[in-house]
Amino acid sequence: MPAYHNISRRRGRGNVKQPQSFKTARNLIFPAVLFLQCWWLWRTLSSSNDNQSFPAAAPPLEMTTELAFVDDGIPVNNEMNDMSHHDTPPKTLASSSPLLLLEGQLSKNHEIRTTTSHPTVNRPFIFFHVPKCGGSTLRKVFNDAAKAIGKRMFAPCYDSVPCPITENDLIGKSVEIEEKSACAEVLAGHFTTKLVTVMANQTLNHRAVVSSSNQCTRNWTSTTTTTTTTAMNDSPPLLRPTFDCLVAVREPISRFVSHYYHFIEKDNPLYSGRILKDMSLEDLTTIIHNSANNTMLDYFSSHLPGLHPERQENSFTLQEKIEAAGDFLKQCVVLVMEDWQTSTRLVESAVPWLRGHLSHATALNKRSSRVKNHESIEDFTPGVATALREMLKGDDAVYNIAVNVYRQQLKLFGIEASTTRKESKTEDTKDESAGIVMESQQQQRQRWSDSNFYNKIPFIKAVTYFGRGNPLNFWYERFEDYIDADFSRLREEGFNSLILVVPWADVQLTVHPPTYKLFVLSRIEYMMQKAVEYNLFTIFRVSYPHGFDPMNEPASGHERCRLIMDIDTSNGIQDGWLDYMSVLNGIFTKEQYKTSYLYSFTSWEDFFCLIAIGKDTPDDQRILLSKQLGFDKFLMDNYKPQELEKMFKGFTPGEYPIPKWSLRDEGFPAYIKFIDMKWWKLVMLGRSVHPNLTMELRIDKEGGKIAYDMHLEDKGPPKQAYWGGYMGSRPGIPLVSDVAVSNLERAMKHASVDAQSPIILGQFNFQDNTPYMVMRNIILEECNTFLEKSAAVLKKYTKGYGLWVYRNYRQSEIFNGSFLLGLEGWNVQKVGNGLVELDSDRILLIAGQSEDFLVKIVQGAKQQSELSCDDHNKNMELCFRYRMKNRWDRLHVIWDGKKIGERIEFSSDWKEKCMRVPSLETNQFYTIGFQVEGLSSVNIENVEFFCHTHMMYMNDVHNNPNSTCGKGIKSLNQLLD
Repeated sequence: MPAYHNISRRRGRGNVKQPQSFKTARNLIFPAVLFLQCWWLWRTLSSSNDNQSFPAAAPPLEMTTELAFVDDGIPVNNEMNDMSHHDTPPKTLASSSPLLLLEGQLSKNHEIRTTTSHPTVNRPFIFFHVPKCGGSTLRKVFNDAAKAIGKRMFAPCYDSVPCPITENDLIGKSVEIEEKSACAEVLAGHFTTKLVTVMANQTLNHRAVVSSSNQCTRNWTSTTTTTTTTAMNDSPPLLRPTFDCLVAVREPISRFVSHYYHFIEKDNPLYSGRILKDMSLEDLTTIIHNSANNTMLDYFSSHLPGLHPERQENSFTLQEKIEAAGDFLKQCVVLVMEDWQTSTRLVESAVPWLRGHLSHATALNKRSSRVKNHESIEDFTPGVATALREMLKGDDAVYNIAVNVYRQQLKLFGIEASTTRKESKTEDTKDESAGIVMESQQQQRQRWSDSNFYNKIPFIKAVTYFGRGNPLNFWYERFEDYIDADFSRLREEGFNSLILVVPWADVQLTVHPPTYKLFVLSRIEYMMQKAVEYNLFTIFRVSYPHGFDPMNEPASGHERCRLIMDIDTSNGIQDGWLDYMSVLNGIFTKEQYKTSYLYSFTSWEDFFCLIAIGKDTPDDQRILLSKQLGFDKFLMDNYKPQELEKMFKGFTPGEYPIPKWSLRDEGFPAYIKFIDMKWWKLVMLGRSVHPNLTMELRIDKEGGKIAYDMHLEDKGPPKQAYWGGYMGSRPGIPLVSDVAVSNLERAMKHASVDAQSPIILGQFNFQDNTPYMVMRNIILEECNTFLEKSAAVLKKYTKGYGLWVYRNYRQSEIFNGSFLLGLEGWNVQKVGNGLVELDSDRILLIAGQSEDFLVKIVQGAKQQSELSCDDHNKNMELCFRYRMKNRWDRLHVIWDGKKIGERIEFSSDWKEKCMRVPSLETNQFYTIGFQVEGLSSVNIENVEFFCHTHMMYMNDVHNNPNSTCGKGIKSLNQLLD
């Protein structure tokens, strides 16, 4: 079983924007209140002509410009980078005060503006994120989409913007924050409608933020003057703030419940562990009035005090707030959380540049198990439920307005409306609005204790499937090209299951706050669809901590492991882990995958840091780490003072260090129990949101004597086990088939507690060539014989087996080597005229259009040491597929900025090229990639850079059969039928 414990984040990959220096002009001209007063006047005077219906509009992709009509009937042409102006001012506004018109997402008739134009400084896009309305998912979507189209994004928790930032922090508190927000073309965060006031203030006060390449002032000031001038002939300009926006709303009781468990029960000691439905009406009233009092209403009516500075801030009636919020909602695209999938279609129709980034947000929207596992309105007594609705009637009114606007917007785009349910969904029902049926968590918990269900599953014969990739890059491979052939062959050879490795770091890019790679989630769903098509069971390893996406944070598997094992959970990693597990559960348990998905598992290997800490921690840090991990508390809770005194002679009571990784250390057996407890505790935590979860157990006996817990009492899905030829073998003696079978039987008897505990041998590693691990392998001439003889052992002690390496793979660390993500992760330097883009087949195309054209496309890669390389050869190897259009095309490989070898030979057909590069200083990062020159036209894909090929002698890297062990595995499958 190959290990990746020393993988670290690579440096020098991708395009890294350097910090820019900005200058800020601070000329105060007009107070922002004038903006709001005039906007409100315009809205009030024009409201009598508002048509509440949504007239038909052309499909968004066909619209290249947009025409909006204001009160005087004059069309305004809003091109992507041009702000046009009225020839004459609107008739309804007096000309003796600043004239400001708000053009939001809707025109005066509330018609959604649809355009292929992208956000600009003059017309930014704003997402108003109300807490606990699905906004964390949406904020991530906006961040990805904005970067994909090269737009500047301002969002708390992203790009060094502190998470607590609100609109109140955008002026006068931090020059850096002020500069970033003033230049932003997309804004997403916990912003109330007061944000528009702040943005107008930045314009009115001429708070210009200037960089060397860009003027960041929002051009909301018209050059047109009014028809009436003052004596000083200095009438104020016409101000027309323009923006597009999105709001997400949620049924108020559901939002309140989620708010309580996320913000109050977790953080306020007075409410820790307290359940809402068990509280008195007095307690509920206190909670609502102190921290959750009509939050949606407040978010969408926060501009009112600026409109009426003569009034006290708390003097506005509920009805005034509701009307103000309703007017504002009509300016935005509305997303209803209870109707997420249909809302997704609306948003991607109205905002085309989000298309593709939001299409898999349904799974993310179902991420919060706390909502499903806690109260809905039915759980409260009728009297309490009525009182809750009365206290939240402001939010209830806003929600109803939003739903009505939403339904009208659906009609505009020809999208069939769903029945939007106001009550929060209970834990396990059909999601009517999304058209998805999810197996309930209770059903998931019961399925493995149901003997009938258990007996329906045949003996598992699985491969851990990586296609032509490896554990670190598989989900970025172009597996659509060959998956049908692969799955057909697997079925022919007797396999009935897939084990799929989900890299935690490549799915959940940031753990706190949790953000996700929607691309990888979509690939997982595609794989599940194919598994259903070919009648293959699926088992997911969900804890694989490694990944090479440059956006990973924390970056390394060791760091994620270390943080999640910390006894202090305030770092947010455990919460992020639960969010991740819930997201995956929402995908795996969809009705359409019910015939395929079996269960998920974590592995002790993926949380190897606890072993590494025991082996590698310096003596002066062992007491501190003991406290951070909770080992000291574990000792005091489970051992008597006399026992602890014997284990830790010379140490002060309570100051107990992590023991040395040695049988000679008296505390070592206790530490083994401790890390086993920590591993299993994470499984139990995960089951709270991902019930079909189990673990790959560590079945080794440390030092041949100290065993881990095999968790016989657990009634969940089958535990996973592993076995390698080295286990039980004796150094210096060739491992023949009979001895290997005996070793296998001893290991499986121990792992299954003499066949009492169901296990699946998920890593049946009878051959393993990991270079830096001294492994004992079965002699190749007896591999097929061993596999046939192992059938009886597997039948007796297990419920199935899986192969780690069905097809040999190259241990490449290249990210996005097939360019399915475009140029993400690659750094491109170009001189002259030419193209660097994906062609119609989404293959990288580099095409020069001038003789002086030269492009370098590279990314950072690590020079491995001899210990990590096959045959200790650290001259690393680059393999890639390419084709050329012309015989004179010039394609070179470059390593550390230098050309390697001669020009790549011409081939008009796809061809694989492999070549070695000179070794450089070990464990340092250098650039590897390609240089294309002149009028060349070249396609490149499937780039791999490696010095180790992992093998189990069944199929080579191109999936050609190898009879050394390949014949035996087919015989094994037949014997296990």
